[in-house]
Amino acid sequence: MQSLENLKLGKDDQRIRLTDREENRCASLALASQARRTIEIFSWDLEPDLYDDPPFIEALKKLAIGHRKTQIRILIQNAKKAVTQSHRLPYLAQRIPSKIQIRTPSSEYKEIQQSLLIADGIGLIRRPMHERFEGELNFKDPVHAKEQLNLFNKIWQSAESDPYLKRVHI
Repeated sequence: MQSLENLKLGKDDQRIRLTDREENRCASLALASQARRTIEIFSWDLEPDLYDDPPFIEALKKLAIGHRKTQIRILIQNAKKAVTQSHRLPYLAQRIPSKIQIRTPSSEYKEIQQSLLIADGIGLIRRPMHERFEGELNFKDPVHAKEQLNLFNKIWQSAESDPYLKRVHI
């Protein structure tokens, strides 16, 4: 994979093939670090290798607290796994609930296998099968990002809060 250091969100229209965990981790961090308004994530179980990475969590935290109109929305198919493994992202969402929301898709969308990360409605990582790391990254792909964002929004509309993601007060 080529270096992502010089690629800019919204500027570089180049499809980059992702083939393994490390490439996906770097790509996710690059998009999250450059986002200024929105991040949407569609994930099976919040893939800890990608989204429980301390630099990624820090990038989301900076985005959430650094920009007034930031919105981070996450759809997760299996919240129980993420919470029982002490994933940091649900805890960050609990600390900043006005900026970070996590929901579970309704039953009609439970069979979707893809994994997505959309940054500012223009940068996109898409993996057709969540259990595989083969996918594509593009820092400026307005057509495909919009298609995926429309799907995300449709799923989000009927998504629900998951009991595993609710804060336990003792």
